[in-house]
This record gives sequence, C-alpha cells and structure tokens, in this order.
Amino acid sequence: MEFNLNLADKDVTGGNIAVSWCLSKELIEELVDSGAQDPSVVIVIAPEGDSYDSSKELRKVVPLRDLVAYVDFRYPGKNKIWGFISKRNVKIISNRYLERYSRGYSYDILSNDGTEYARSFIVNHWDYVSLPISVDIPKECFAPEPSQFEKDWVMWLNTSKAFDQCEFRRKRLFAYTVQPVLFLINMFVKFVFFVAGLMICSKNLNLKWLIHPLAYDIAECFEFIGESALIRDSQNFFKRYGLLLISPPALILYFALWYFNVAWIGLISLAAIIVCVSLVPLFFWLVSKVKDSQFSADENEAEVPWYSNQEEANLLLCSANEVPRTYKTVPKNHKSIRLTFQHIKSKVCRPYAG
Repeated sequence: MEFNLNLADKDVTGGNIAVSWCLSKELIEELVDSGAQDPSVVIVIAPEGDSYDSSKELRKVVPLRDLVAYVDFRYPGKNKIWGFISKRNVKIISNRYLERYSRGYSYDILSNDGTEYARSFIVNHWDYVSLPISVDIPKECFAPEPSQFEKDWVMWLNTSKAFDQCEFRRKRLFAYTVQPVLFLINMFVKFVFFVAGLMICSKNLNLKWLIHPLAYDIAECFEFIGESALIRDSQNFFKRYGLLLISPPALILYFALWYFNVAWIGLISLAAIIVCVSLVPLFFWLVSKVKDSQFSADENEAEVPWYSNQEEANLLLCSANEVPRTYKTVPKNHKSIRLTFQHIKSKVCRPYAG
C-alpha cells in the first residue's frame, strides 16, 4: 500500500505551497473495506537537521476529499513535509493531533530528532504514511515584521502571536476600532488609582503607567494604594475581627434581616432553586434523546464511502504519468469553502518567520 505527498511547484516565494496526494489502489480498497466515510490527511511541517525541535512543528488536518492543501512555513532553511492518512474525520483527528501543551503538541508524530516517524506512532500507521518531502525555504519568502510601535499597540490586548499577515490584519482591525475606547477606559481607571494614592499619601506612587501605558496593566496600579496607613489598618481589622462576620450571632442576624425585610426575595430564590433542580434532569434527558437520534441518523446513512465510486477513486489513484494536482485542476465538486479560502489566502498573505 502506498500514500504519497506531491508538490506541483516548489516555488515558496509566498511562504506557502500547495501539497496534493495520491493513494495506491490497495490502500483505497483498504479504506473502503474499513468503512471510513470521510478520511483525513494530517500534514506536519518542521525544520530538518539540527534546527528541528518539537515546538517548531506546524500541523494541519484536512479532508481527503479536498485533494489539495496549502501549508505555511515558519522557519527558513531546510524543512520537511510529512503526512499520513487517518480513517477518521477532520473534527475527531484535530482533537487528537492538534491538541497542544506548553511547548508543542500532546501527541508525538515524529521522533525526538525529527528524522523519522515516532515508533509509538508508526506501529499503528505504517501503511498510511508518506515519505517526507524536503523543501528549502529562503528568508526572503517571509513577510517583513511590522514596526515595534505598531506591534505593541496591536498586540496590547492579544496574547496570541500573529503567524501571518492575514492574522495580523484581523488583529489590527480590532486595534484601530474598538481598542482606542478600551485604552481610554484603562487610562481613566489607572488615573483613579493614582488620585486615590495621592489622597492617602501612598509611598508607591510613580508615573510609569503614564510614560509606558501599554506596558502596565490595571492590576499593577494597585501598588499605588498598597502602602498606605488606611490600607494597613483595614487589613489588620479584618485579620482581628473578620471571623466575627461569619460567627453564629452574625449569621442569625443576617437570617433575621433576610426573613423580616426581604422575605419575598427568599421565596423567589427558593422557587428558582426548585425550578433549576427540576430542569437539570430534563436537560440531560433531552441531550440523550438528541444524541440517540443523531446516532440513528448516522446508522441510516449510506455506508458506501464517496471514494468507492470508480470516478472518484481515479482522482486519488497514483499513476506513473501522474502530474501533481493544483487548485486549478481540482474538480468543482471537491473545491470546498475551506480550500478556496486557503487558495485566496496564499495569494495575499505571507507568514512571519518564527
């Protein structure tokens, strides 16, 4: 059985490239026999040699029926494109292979040095993996970085890094429309803390928040009032007498106030609790019914995969005279919205170097 990744053009001046794939007849028959309705293709892009690190991997999961996928690069120099087929659909496989932890992905696909597939992975996927394709990525293919001032402003409320120009443009749209209002509110709150610090003669007053407004958040302005005598006295009071607030006499007092003055609130609260308790079992019962109906609908669907049709299978079949497929040669019924979007994006957006 055979699964191959192909490149119609190794021109990576745009920072991305179109990857197509083909399958041997035996592999197509194996997938049909397994009953896989909508198989997926998992693609891994990573630097090769000493530059490899698991945290530098970039993964992508696309439907087999798309026939073509666009992959982006993050690092200049030699990169390898790895890939394999999964019998499960995109949603299920994405939850597994795209799940991340602090420095990379939770599930290993490549070995520690990035020279081969991980042994724990290859045991169950040997018949479905492709040999890697090596591509040389010049530094010139990456988009120039925005100015530091603009990056600081655009990323002020965005913790995630922008990997390409399209993502940065989306963040910039927010930064120049909604963010100015939030910035003014932020500065006003900081000013209130500063004035409060002046009124209680705090020892921690400074103007760093004004000189570097994007570098200091509101939480750091609490220090403006942190060393005052008033704050210290309040802290000492709660340390000494805080337990009295939850003592039995205090609880009895709270109950008396609640019962005699706002009894109607108690009745409404009790009714709300009863309603909520009654609705919880009903909610879970409805959820179980919906799941059962979906499962029944899935069972009633045709069990014959789309690629079992000979005409469709020929689109996937490897041949000696095969020319790697491009977006233009993908049949219209296989040009999904996702694929069309990726094609347009490849024309107008370049990635930033990692």
